[in-house]
Amino acid sequence: MPAKHQVQFALHQGGQTLLIPAKPITIPAGSFGWWPVNLDCAGVMIRYATVEPLCHVQHGSTRIYIFGAIRGIPPQMAIARPSHWTLSVAGGAVTHLGGGLAIYRLPTGPGAAIHAVAPTGQHVIFIILTPSEAQHLWKLRIGSVRRAVLSPDALVPSLHHLELLRDNGGPVSIALLPAPTHFAFNGRTAHGQPDGAFTRYVDIIHAPAVAPITCTQIQRANLSLAAKMYPMIHSNWNTAAVPRWRVTIPKEDKSLPLLVKIYYVGNVLRVYAGGKLLVDDFYNGKPLDFPLGRVAPGFRSRIELRMLPLFRSSPITLPPRATPNFRTHRDYAVIKRIEPLLECHVTCTATGTQ
Repeated sequence: MPAKHQVQFALHQGGQTLLIPAKPITIPAGSFGWWPVNLDCAGVMIRYATVEPLCHVQHGSTRIYIFGAIRGIPPQMAIARPSHWTLSVAGGAVTHLGGGLAIYRLPTGPGAAIHAVAPTGQHVIFIILTPSEAQHLWKLRIGSVRRAVLSPDALVPSLHHLELLRDNGGPVSIALLPAPTHFAFNGRTAHGQPDGAFTRYVDIIHAPAVAPITCTQIQRANLSLAAKMYPMIHSNWNTAAVPRWRVTIPKEDKSLPLLVKIYYVGNVLRVYAGGKLLVDDFYNGKPLDFPLGRVAPGFRSRIELRMLPLFRSSPITLPPRATPNFRTHRDYAVIKRIEPLLECHVTCTATGTQ
């Protein structure tokens, strides 16, 4: 959808009309999300917000609510100010709105944007993550405590620890809220550093060396035949129309990559083992992720790639970033490279809370 300008909704409730947001905004093209209305957060009533509620965690007497900003939409929140509460805001512009407060241009990130304290001593904190941070937010039970976790890597929780999965080695970073009294990567104690309300732990993961995977072309395309070929007819792939490549993998050992990325330019790419079709992929500019580790050992030495060339006249529509230069070539059938990825497992343990 194109951008929508001067957007404002009128919510009629109990004889009153609530304008959301208080001032009209522009919703950018391609933006999507949902806004909470009349959301009770441990006694703090949010009349509306232009950020998405994601989760909440408890840390002692403090309830922490985590929201995510929506790309292209300024974060703002209208709060019905509770009696005798103390309210502090880390930044933005605060105005009075119908017996409450409207806070515009709220700061985003892992720190507390709003901090409310009740007369009983209860604390309520609101965190508004950036859109990219919100995509990496998890809520998991680690070390018997439910925690908010920021990590770009895949996480697999178990009863007593957390398994972190990533492709290849390098720096690994994870942030927890609330912070544990002890945290370790693969049994090595890690010392956290404050990152807003979170505590971040960093380590370096060393992946085993992986021998290169080579690809040798063994048959070139017959372009006159390939131009007439219909890719869904299986027998066409056994003819001289399609180019073929033989894939040579290193000697099988523990460093055999579980996944390889095949970078190519063509119309359709197929992977065979022992003459049997394993997977096919329709070109869109992205590499094909092929799970090499799932191929039976006896077939790994018989892996072959076959491709239907991409012609200028091919009846497909590609995104601009994926469209090759047809001014210099009338057809494309290219294997650029095969990149092995070795999946690394990192065991994270956390105990207690600070």
